[in-house]
Amino acid sequence: MNDQPGQKSQTIESLILEYARSIDVDVQGKGEAFIDLIEQQWINIVPKIFRPQYAFMPPVDEQRAYDELIKPLEYFITGTEHPNELFAKLKMISKPPQLCGRVFKLGEPNYSCRDCSSDPTCVLCVDCFKHSVHREHRYRISQSSSGYCDCGDPEAWKCDATCSLHAVKRNIDSDLSAILSLMTEREFNNILVRLRIVIHYVLDYIYLLLKWNETHLPKRLLWSNTVDETHRYVCVLYNDEIHTYEYVIHALMKSINCDNKKATEYANTVDREGRCVINIGNKKTCDNVKATFAKTNEEKDLEVKVLCEHFVAHQSFATKLMFWIMELMPICTQFRQLFADYLYQPGHHFVRFDFEEQFSMANLSLLEKIMHSDTWFWKSIRILWHKLFMSGLLLDIEPKKQFARLFTRHYFHLLQDFVKDDHEEHVSLLSLSVQIYTVPSIASMLIEEENAMTILINTFLELNFPYHQHGRFSFSTTPNTPSFKRSNHALRDLRYLLTRKISDSFNWNDRIRAHFIEGAEAFAKLLKRTQQMETIIRQVVQHIEYEPSRDMSANFEFILSPLIKSFIEWSLTDPQVYRNVFNISLRLAKDSFDYYANGGDRKNENPVTNSRCTTVRRHFAFRSAMVWDYNVGRKEISLHIPLSRFLAGLMLHLPKFPNLWNEYTDYSCDGGLLTPYRLNVESMMELALRTQVLLGQFRAGMWRRNGYSFINQIHFYQSSSLRATTYDLDILNLQIGAAMLDPNEFMIHVMCKYSVNVMLDDREHSPSKRDDDSTRHQITLLEEFLRLIYTILVERYTFGLGAITEDDCYRNEIIQWLCKESMSNSDLFAHLTEEFSEKNIEDLILEVAEFRRSSSTSKTAGRYVLKEAYYERFNPFFYHYTRQDQSAAFETQMRIKRNRKEKYMCCPPPPLPDFEKPFQTINQILLCDVTLTLLKCLLEKTINFEDIYFSDFQFQQCLYLIGIALNEEIKHPDSFKFSLRAIDFNIVSLLEQCSNRHILTRVETHQDLYDWCLNRFKQVMQLQSS
Repeated sequence: MNDQPGQKSQTIESLILEYARSIDVDVQGKGEAFIDLIEQQWINIVPKIFRPQYAFMPPVDEQRAYDELIKPLEYFITGTEHPNELFAKLKMISKPPQLCGRVFKLGEPNYSCRDCSSDPTCVLCVDCFKHSVHREHRYRISQSSSGYCDCGDPEAWKCDATCSLHAVKRNIDSDLSAILSLMTEREFNNILVRLRIVIHYVLDYIYLLLKWNETHLPKRLLWSNTVDETHRYVCVLYNDEIHTYEYVIHALMKSINCDNKKATEYANTVDREGRCVINIGNKKTCDNVKATFAKTNEEKDLEVKVLCEHFVAHQSFATKLMFWIMELMPICTQFRQLFADYLYQPGHHFVRFDFEEQFSMANLSLLEKIMHSDTWFWKSIRILWHKLFMSGLLLDIEPKKQFARLFTRHYFHLLQDFVKDDHEEHVSLLSLSVQIYTVPSIASMLIEEENAMTILINTFLELNFPYHQHGRFSFSTTPNTPSFKRSNHALRDLRYLLTRKISDSFNWNDRIRAHFIEGAEAFAKLLKRTQQMETIIRQVVQHIEYEPSRDMSANFEFILSPLIKSFIEWSLTDPQVYRNVFNISLRLAKDSFDYYANGGDRKNENPVTNSRCTTVRRHFAFRSAMVWDYNVGRKEISLHIPLSRFLAGLMLHLPKFPNLWNEYTDYSCDGGLLTPYRLNVESMMELALRTQVLLGQFRAGMWRRNGYSFINQIHFYQSSSLRATTYDLDILNLQIGAAMLDPNEFMIHVMCKYSVNVMLDDREHSPSKRDDDSTRHQITLLEEFLRLIYTILVERYTFGLGAITEDDCYRNEIIQWLCKESMSNSDLFAHLTEEFSEKNIEDLILEVAEFRRSSSTSKTAGRYVLKEAYYERFNPFFYHYTRQDQSAAFETQMRIKRNRKEKYMCCPPPPLPDFEKPFQTINQILLCDVTLTLLKCLLEKTINFEDIYFSDFQFQQCLYLIGIALNEEIKHPDSFKFSLRAIDFNIVSLLEQCSNRHILTRVETHQDLYDWCLNRFKQVMQLQSS
């Protein structure tokens, strides 16, 4: 009796080897016979070995499962009694995959080389890093959420793409010569034929068992042809990310009457594996357990299913088979190619199984069916599918490209499922997007062949239609649901597609241009729906009653920020693309501006506060201009104007295309390159100007009744993580306007928006009004106006605006922050934008600063200290400083000057680079009648002790503007005649009058700056006379 099982096993083994060796004679017949034999073996043995058990019971006998279920498959594939030896030899002599392919576990450390990686997503596993040259470079360590090691990918690294562990095997030939040295070509082809038979059946079996939506097995896999109700059933609890641990443990204790320890163990298993058997018994008992879980008041119940134990056993075995296939994939390239061919085969049908599918999935490949079913599977199975795809499809470039094509074609369905999913992102198939969209060759292929950019943007807009169904996004009226945050995955993937390393190596053709322009138009329409969203109105009488949440709008800006920069960078790489994208942006910006200016938005019909506005003529200093009559303090206003900022970023580079620049600046030009339906310069800068006025009013305390959500918006607007595409682009917008408009008209536009012209014309000097809130507000607004003019003139360290290099921009930013105080590396980078962290700027830091290490007894970090030669570059009103930063920097510089015993104890205007030629007209602001009259008025206010609108900060700003102009005249004495204009407007005389003892007492804190200005005037006059 004891010998019978062994005899039976020997008989099956012999029969399998017989089928294998005669496969070339009758492929169809022997293949079918083998599958029938294996299927019957599984029907009989799987329910015994993989019989469902509780989590705390002994595990499955893995060795028996391998010997009786897996080994027969290997016998058939290899045709030998020692399959492991053959597999080992094949793996040793075959060329390995292009990539290392180590799949990261959740939280596993990985390494990214800051010197050599193409982008931050390119990482190495611990082993590859330790055996690579990158360990000697600058690197960062992070925790992985998904993905695999990029060792061996030449597109992921600028150099040294392969570690020493994998470099040895890279020299193996890619052809079959090495394999044919081990066996004949016929023998190897037979192995592939047999493997194809096994892979086809096994993959069908796995997918069928995991997707089967019944309580019992398919009839073909039943132990008998009838379902016996006396069979045992299991109650299975499934994981979700909605219910807490405590809730699940309490529900388990209540439903199956277990103690806390067992309930906790069940909960841990559910969280780790995705499901867990919580009860085994007859069907009635299991149904009762399931019913108790449904008797809750939760919005969504825990998912519990009652399944036949044989069904669960086969599902467990299917999991085992997935691991086994993963072990086959690294053996040789032909194995992976065979696996990929079957998954990609269109119109896949389950030949051996009676499996009814939805009509929409009938003509899909097996891979597409798995993609559509991703959220159907439980947690551990989903992760196994991803690992299987990585090991079999994503390690070689051609299968990876095909995977990327299918992934992109079904992106809408994948993201829709992800939005509705109740699992974390790393469990979703969408987590694989980083593996394909960051590869330059694949990304360019997807843009050209699949129009990937447009697909991603339109998917995002379609899934979030409730948020923008009225023309612009509105988050305050729509619940803050996780679905919107999840849909942002599409924009993150779009950012992967637009990584800089792709654009650097991009080769444009007509098809790519057409698809990129289409994608850019979709993106511009997305920005248009974000333009002027979440408008606010200043609370005048009482504090806002309801504090709206602005988190979603702020987070949305964070997502859009890198995309705006990327689209601008891509557009600049091709003149035809730039012209089309610029035209699209002009047209959409005009549509948006006209829509709101004409009262198209019907949400607010109050004529006092709505967005309707008209142009009126305003006068100052015998000059006039048509300006938009819009009171920021009374009408609705929004900080969200990304389309205007995107347009400003494009316009900065317009002079690189002289024909476009000339046509835009001259409306009479009939070049026809630009759309005639476009914004004029005044309208283009209007929204940015309103934003600056809003910022000034906030600093004046005029918006203090609008609550903390508004304060947070202002904070994000100027934060280092966002300002590059918000505040900086608004300033750039105004600088472009200053360059293109007549300087007098520009100044009138800005003055009227700040109501400075009204203040300067007010001749009432009633002392009783000095302490009024309105008077204090007007004084601060005048100060903010002067600060803005100063910023427009001084902030030239923008590549393309000033005659500087990109390194000069980074260098200036570092200098200004180190002028505030010495800083550790982490403190300095906290003040810099994300763009700085993407570059290796340590060399630039060491150019302008010295690194001083802390003493051995100190626990503080070493600090960078600015070199003395760069102190003169200090800009006391640097536009990235907060008020606190500005005060701290000023105090630091004054302390240094006192220690050095300098002649002038002040911080004069810094030496500035020139503007680029198209923007040199910005300096004409200092020579125009309006500005000179303004300076004259400010000096008169200083002399007049009865003027209620005077402040010493106004006098200081007046001196700084004069100082900037004098510095320009010293640099360009032949073309910049500020001193002569100042004499004509009596500014020099008024400045000299300020030396009166009583007046100096009034502005004594700025006496050294005043003396510096007088001395500068003397230098200029001497220069002019010589």
